[in-house]
Amino acid sequence: MSTLVEPAETETALARRYRLELDMGTTAAPVWAIVPGVQEFDPSVEPTTQKSATYEDEGWDDNTVTELAWTIETTLLHRCHPETKAFNPAQEKLRLAGESFGAASAVHVRWYDREGRDEAYEGRALVQWDPDGGATDDLDSIGVTLTGKGAKPQHLHFDFRYLFRTTVDLVELQEEEVTAYSWQFADMLTAEPLRSRVMAAARP
Repeated sequence: MSTLVEPAETETALARRYRLELDMGTTAAPVWAIVPGVQEFDPSVEPTTQKSATYEDEGWDDNTVTELAWTIETTLLHRCHPETKAFNPAQEKLRLAGESFGAASAVHVRWYDREGRDEAYEGRALVQWDPDGGATDDLDSIGVTLTGKGAKPQHLHFDFRYLFRTTVDLVELQEEEVTAYSWQFADMLTAEPLRSRVMAAARP
């Protein structure tokens, strides 16, 4: 008989561990900007199922997942510049996409766990921008729904990027100082413009 092992994970994660970013550039040359003012963040994947029961199931129901759809529901405090009063550019791009047709209605977003866990995704989405309104003593907040267009592939996210050149074969890392690290060969990087910048810096 096996011995039941108590789980070592005794700490509860915080909901604010997520960060949302918006591509302000182009597909070929993305320029990522933080979407500020996030108060709530709820990413989800909803499956579409079809009944697949047969006579062999002896009357028991059976279902098969045939499609997946991802969405993000978030609440933002509407941020503006303290002097010019202009709204934050990333939030403005979301608002304008929510009022557009065709290609202009889609945005490129990515979101990830700020504490370095494996949850790091990106994708294209349609925007629904819903101001909450409120009384004279309320803050200006916005309900935003991002409805995915296609898949949400995982991406390799770097919170901090350091490039070191060395002539020795062995490097000792202080593992207590970092999380989720890995050694990468420069020519194996695929994300642009990171790959081009690293390759340029590595040239003698």
